[in-house]
Amino acid sequence: MPVRIAAILSLVCFVACLLAGTIFGDNPLETVVLVALQGMAATFVIGYVVGMMAGVIVREKIEAEEAKVRDLIKQQKDALAAEAEAQGGVIDVA
Repeated sequence: MPVRIAAILSLVCFVACLLAGTIFGDNPLETVVLVALQGMAATFVIGYVVGMMAGVIVREKIEAEEAKVRDLIKQQKDALAAEAEAQGGVIDVA
């Protein structure tokens, strides 16, 4: 995931630098491409860090939701067991 985000952001930056340098900047092609490559490299590093942070956030959110589901299932099993005990029967809650 981090590499995808970094690659997408860096390619967008590269294209934006190329367009800005050629359309608005009347610069020679070598200068435009060099600056675009530098921007692409810098944006890849920044995008990779952002992707890593996004991955951590998503992972933490998934773990929190899984814990909520486990707690809900445990509560339901406990409620079924209490109901079975109250009725004197046995309900398999495996």
